[in-house]
Amino acid sequence: MSYKLNEYILLSHNDMDGAGCYLALKSKIDFDIVYHVPYNDISEHLHFIDTDITIHTKVVFITDLSFSYDDLIHLVRLSLNHPHVKFVYIDHHEYNDERGPIFEKIKKVENIKVVHEIGTSASKLSLRVIGTKNDDLTKLIDYIDAFDIWKQDHEDFKKGWFLNTMFWEFKMSGFKFNIVNENYKIPKSFKDSYLKIVSEKNSYFKELEDKNLIMKDDDDFIFIGFSDSYKSWFQVDYPEYRVHILPYISKNNVSVRIDASVPENVAHEMKEKMLNFVSDLPQFISGGGHSHAFGITIEKTDSEDLKIIVVQGLAKIASVILKEHNLNSKVQKILKID
Repeated sequence: MSYKLNEYILLSHNDMDGAGCYLALKSKIDFDIVYHVPYNDISEHLHFIDTDITIHTKVVFITDLSFSYDDLIHLVRLSLNHPHVKFVYIDHHEYNDERGPIFEKIKKVENIKVVHEIGTSASKLSLRVIGTKNDDLTKLIDYIDAFDIWKQDHEDFKKGWFLNTMFWEFKMSGFKFNIVNENYKIPKSFKDSYLKIVSEKNSYFKELEDKNLIMKDDDDFIFIGFSDSYKSWFQVDYPEYRVHILPYISKNNVSVRIDASVPENVAHEMKEKMLNFVSDLPQFISGGGHSHAFGITIEKTDSEDLKIIVVQGLAKIASVILKEHNLNSKVQKILKID
């Protein structure tokens, strides 16, 4: 039985930006252990890492994960328990709430290196940390960055959109494998898959319309779409709306997307008020993300009433804030993705 050295460990988010962090770091590091997790599984995996660390472990990378207050405390304890290990925390989420003071203290812990910059994807920050001379990898990370930060006007956004579609089609392992296998070039097989997805998506959206699972508030330009698939397409196919509230049908998760035409400070205000609203519910589990794109998870119940209450509450908050800032009007710029 061989002994595992576990020299390099990665804990990253389970979305495309989290995959991009892996791809950037993988170009120079052979990871022994890689975890891709949602925000509400961070604590559990910090426990896993505690047992994964050996005397040979050199670096634990943590990328694209918005830590709760308790998670940040857990990270400090983990670093103190393993002073021989370097912890590199690469992230771009905001910590301007009660987590701020502990986050600032973490930056001073000797064996924790914090790379934190709002407005830049964690993938791009990871590439900046590791460095590269591979032009294909640089372009790939630029595409991921443009999508993850939602740079609708940037020339790289459409490629980022295309890649994100492929990410959810091939899932984490398939997406990473295909790109690494092509030495960070975009695989040609992705294009055929993409065209097939677009056709299936169009049929799926028509079915949702027919079942009245899509609701449009043309007074305040708020869109509500119940679906289990093609979440990221709603802003493209229904681009005139300022806020897209996108509950799942089969589970109690809600995705919220705020158009880039809404200023950062207004989007942040809307996000905070929405999260405060749901966090007061006894069924609330977790919520977080960026100002213009975030998610909410509540306990699974057999009753649809709770989901409706959440959706109506979110829509009301959006309506009030849009009116306060004179943004309850049609988005003029139409984003087109073929």
